[in-house]
Amino acid sequence: IGESAWWDAIDALAPGSAAMGDHAATDHAEALLRASVASHTVADVPVAIALSGGVDSGLVAAFARAPRPDVTAYVVDPAGGGSEVAAASATAARVGVPLARVPLDRDGFLARWPRTVWHLE
Repeated sequence: IGESAWWDAIDALAPGSAAMGDHAATDHAEALLRASVASHTVADVPVAIALSGGVDSGLVAAFARAPRPDVTAYVVDPAGGGSEVAAASATAARVGVPLARVPLDRDGFLARWPRTVWHLE
């Protein structure tokens, strides 16, 4: 049995675009992502981005700079390990957004839990 693609992300976003060349498809996907980020940064209050330093949040931070030059980022720095501060700091510096480190320990997490649930409801 040979390999075959059963789903194409670019074609799903814009039917018929799978016939584009790689460069055109890449440009099209970037334009769609930029437009989506721009539409999600429309607000009459400051906008912040959760930045882990990974590809997804890094792209959002980079693309948010055009419509919102005042955008900031934050990274949660959990006590006990698993911090993404180093990667987030490098990404923030690369894309030119200020980064706030939010330390969080067990007690802080539990204290914030009721309000977090309230916001998620």
